[in-house]
Amino acid sequence: MTIQRDGEDVLWNGWRNPDEDEVDLPAFRFPASEYQREIERATADLSWEWPARTVARLLEQDLRQRTDWLTRWECELGAVSAWPWNRGEINVFLFHPGRPSVSHDGPWLQFQMTLAVSHDAPAEQAARLAERLLAADPRQAARLVGGSPELATQLGYT
Repeated sequence: MTIQRDGEDVLWNGWRNPDEDEVDLPAFRFPASEYQREIERATADLSWEWPARTVARLLEQDLRQRTDWLTRWECELGAVSAWPWNRGEINVFLFHPGRPSVSHDGPWLQFQMTLAVSHDAPAEQAARLAERLLAADPRQAARLVGGSPELATQLGYT
């Protein structure tokens, strides 16, 4: 569907489904102020998070504020994820020397670190993990998961 602002309303329209040729749903219209309040309420509701998801969210917030460590290692933070099928760990994804994009045509690699999560308070764990990641080149503790053998060779990896 397309979501757009239409005056004082928000309009959901143009329903699509890649598996169906026609989707016969009407347009839905909501007062924009009520819609905004609901978006803010849903965004602030973190009750659905499991402990590893909370650790991942807090760690990512912390790491995105401290970009100097990434610059030192020529890395860019991709994401910090916690997956519901593996609730005892989080995954940190980094790109080296930067994220692939249309404007970045040079070689790139993606690294993944899998970190165990304990029963300690999520904020304490996120702080400890951040300090651990900041202390040394994160690529040394990570596995290479993206790019290609040719790009790895260009960047000095076997």
